[in-house]
Amino acid sequence: MRTLFAAISLLGLLLGSVAWFVNYLSRIPKEVTLVCEIAPSNAGNKVAFVRVHGEILDKWSGVRDSIAAHTGHNTYPESVRLTLLNVKEHKKCLDLGGVDISGSPAWARDDSLLAYVSAYSELNKNDERKRLQIYDVTSDSSDTVFVANDWFIRSLSFSPESKHLAFVENYNNKNLRVLDIDSGNTTVLASGVNSFYVRWAVDGKSVFCIRNGLEIWQIAIEDKSKAMLFKGKDMNENYPNILTPSPDGRQLGFAYAGAFHSLDLETQRVARWFDCHHYFITFDWSNEGICYLDAVDEDAKKMARVMVYDPIGSTRTEVDVGPYAHVAWLREGVLVVRKDNTELWELTVQDKAMKRLFPVSSD
Repeated sequence: MRTLFAAISLLGLLLGSVAWFVNYLSRIPKEVTLVCEIAPSNAGNKVAFVRVHGEILDKWSGVRDSIAAHTGHNTYPESVRLTLLNVKEHKKCLDLGGVDISGSPAWARDDSLLAYVSAYSELNKNDERKRLQIYDVTSDSSDTVFVANDWFIRSLSFSPESKHLAFVENYNNKNLRVLDIDSGNTTVLASGVNSFYVRWAVDGKSVFCIRNGLEIWQIAIEDKSKAMLFKGKDMNENYPNILTPSPDGRQLGFAYAGAFHSLDLETQRVARWFDCHHYFITFDWSNEGICYLDAVDEDAKKMARVMVYDPIGSTRTEVDVGPYAHVAWLREGVLVVRKDNTELWELTVQDKAMKRLFPVSSD
């Protein structure tokens, strides 16, 4: 009996040691390459995105959260790169280091220019002020068009005619600026603007933004006149998020209180269109409809339904279910999705066919 008791005790100790070791291994950062900040070209033949290589504990916690939680070599600017993929040829046509992890790239309407944010000066890497860069696809060269006073440039957005670029700078004031591409001059339109949600009106005469966390504003470019279009209730879940204008310019879509809402820009009426719940809130409105992610269960980070909403018929179509964290229209009938936070895929809406874009075979 004593022998049996001793054997059981030893087995318990071994199982406990194994459990401790497994838990210890799970807390060791893993070296991975994360994909973030996706920007498909308007022609649908290229995809620009920021990728981060480093040691990450939890790739599901979101790229920014993962990086912020671990201040090791994953935070070095050299490990944050801007990659441009040629979708048809399935190869990289641009790969730049030293970019800013939070500076989502943006295309000009004719795809001739690509705006992005660099993390430091090429001449002095100790100068960590963020720099707004514009890459010219034709000449294969980049120019610095604006230098921030601090480490903060966000929400890049070209005007429809590609003559102006809107962005938010200055962490404390969060100034909304508009850059004249030809002259290089910038104008401050407003302050207190949320960092990631600046969008141009379809006619190019104004921009939409979220101010003070709760308010959706429309600001005219010419005279800087401002109009508040919507105000949320509180900063718990009742605040507006992710602005996306309709292709015809008549409506402005936004997330609010766990649902997608549409604001009629003529009547100012707000309508709740459909529910949506996901950690990575994302909407893209084109003539094909509104693509977005909807969580499968309470764990709103790992599994998601890729959905397309038809505003005309008020119908929702489930395209696929999987570990998705971003979706956008690539071209007619085809989406680009971020999978596992480490891969990019094409996803065809009609037949659900998939084609991996990144990593490419040479990686």
